[in-house]
Amino acid sequence: EAFEIVKRQKEFLQHYGIKRPTLSRIVFLHTSESELYIFYKTKKHAAASTFVKQIQPAVKKIEIDFNPILFDLIFMMAVTELMANDFKATIKWLNQILNAEREVIIRKELQINARLLYVIVLFELHDILCENRWNAAKRFLAQEPQFKMQLKILEVIKHLTENSSRKMRRAELIKS
Repeated sequence: EAFEIVKRQKEFLQHYGIKRPTLSRIVFLHTSESELYIFYKTKKHAAASTFVKQIQPAVKKIEIDFNPILFDLIFMMAVTELMANDFKATIKWLNQILNAEREVIIRKELQINARLLYVIVLFELHDILCENRWNAAKRFLAQEPQFKMQLKILEVIKHLTENSSRKMRRAELIKS
């Protein structure tokens, strides 16, 4: 039923003969984010990843200062790719958000969540930059005292990385 609602939203412009490019892009952003969210909630990660690849060219054509909802969609695209274990694509979408911060105003919540997700991806990849990104995220969060819960999440990630590093070192010692 949810996909049917999204389908009707997509047909809205045609149905009413609306040809405004701005409205078309806004409808595209909203419906695409809704569709990805439905895929996410129904655990259809492979289908969601395929959908991301379908909408990617259209998303890339939208100017970064068009509308803040663009970054909500990009974040959902990053989450989708993470759930499909495509870490390279996840990092690509997160970098779009983080790099755009210099040029446009992005909600603090989204900036923080992008940083947290980035640290999680680096942790999953056992990337050597994980600690560096963790420190950068902590500095960023230190400037935003209202986001105490996200700081606690970051501390949990740090704890997990430390435990994971110890286990990996133990395994390496046992091998040699």
